[in-house]
This record gives sequence, C-alpha cells and structure tokens, in this order.
Amino acid sequence: LKDDTTFNVAFDYRYAPTLMTIDALQGQGVETIDDLRMQLGFTDAEIYYLAEERAARMTSGTFSASRPLSEKWQVNGGVTFTNVAPTNDAGGVIGQPGTGVEAFYSGQILANGLFTEGDLASLGFRYDDMSSATRYVIDLNTRYPVTSKFRISPRLRLSQRESKTADQTQYTVKPSVRMNYIPSRRYQLELEGGGEWTRTNNAVDVETLKGYYLIGGIRLDF
Repeated sequence: LKDDTTFNVAFDYRYAPTLMTIDALQGQGVETIDDLRMQLGFTDAEIYYLAEERAARMTSGTFSASRPLSEKWQVNGGVTFTNVAPTNDAGGVIGQPGTGVEAFYSGQILANGLFTEGDLASLGFRYDDMSSATRYVIDLNTRYPVTSKFRISPRLRLSQRESKTADQTQYTVKPSVRMNYIPSRRYQLELEGGGEWTRTNNAVDVETLKGYYLIGGIRLDF
C-alpha cells in the first residue's frame, strides 16, 4: 500500500508426513519393501496404496500483514489455519484421527538501530488454539553488534501450554545467547548456548525438567 503496508497470503495442500513408499511397512511386521512382495505377496499397486493411506492430507492457509511505523519501528501480525485429515484403516492398521481445524495467531513489534547501527530487537506474541491444547508464547529476541565483525544475540522465550484432554498445565522458560564472529564475507563462526526449564502441573503431582545445550559451528556462504 501507499504507507508501505504489505500483505501476504499463502495456501498449502500436501501429504503429512511426506508420501514415501517405505511408509507401507508400518504395521506389517517386515523390514523391507522386498519383504512385502516376497513374504506377504503384496503387488506394487497394493504397496503404493498402503503408503498413501498412511500419509494424511494437510491443508493450511496463512494471512499476514506488516507495516512500518517509522524508520526504526515496524509491526507484523498474522494468522495460520491448519487441518490434518484422518487416515483410513488399511492393511490391518487402524487409521489415525485428524486434528480438525487448528489456529495460530501471532504478532510482533520490531525495532532496529535503537542504540547503534545494525542492532535489532523484537518482541513477539503467539497464541495457538490446537485440538489437544492451547499455548501462549512470548518471544524476546535481540541482536547487538559489538564490533563490525562480532555480534551477540540474547533471546528469551516464555510459554504456557494448557491441555484440553487432561488436567495439565505446562510452563517453559528458554533463555539463550548466540555469538557470531564474521572475519570475512564468506564464512563466520557461531556459538550458541542456552537452557530450558519446564514445569508441568498435573492433577496428582508436579514435574520439573531442566536441560542445557551448547552448539558451535562454521557457516560458509558460496
């Protein structure tokens, strides 16, 4: 639009998971496609049919919009709807139920160049209305260039998940820090560390899990 607002619309229809012949092995008690032919006597047409019945059809649609408020500030928002269809009974294997329509709503406030040229900060919100649960997510993501070749990117994600099928609420905190050293345009060194703390309140008890990770690597641009 004239005020630089942009809209995006996407529609997707696919197999989920990806359609593969090997999926015909599920529930047949053999390990290879040749076993289906030789031991169980399936024809190629029957094998392809079993594989197709194992993969559900997924339909999704997304609408999003983005609008700059100034040279430094921008707002984004969007909604995505998905529907995974049920699979059919075939080859002695019971089909899986579908998800029904699930909705994912998101919004984001983005700022750049607040303190120095090249810095970035975003605050994102997401609400997921799924068939099995609802989830609320807050995502604070930043990037600060310490020098022209070194930048640091702290991030904090908070989420709350409430089950629709059980008396259960889960809280998750995920802090992380990523550091990038860019000695040249062709490659950069990356190091990221973080943790995850999850607290699950059930009807009978409380479960707490903690985890930590450290990832290092080299990124090449060709």
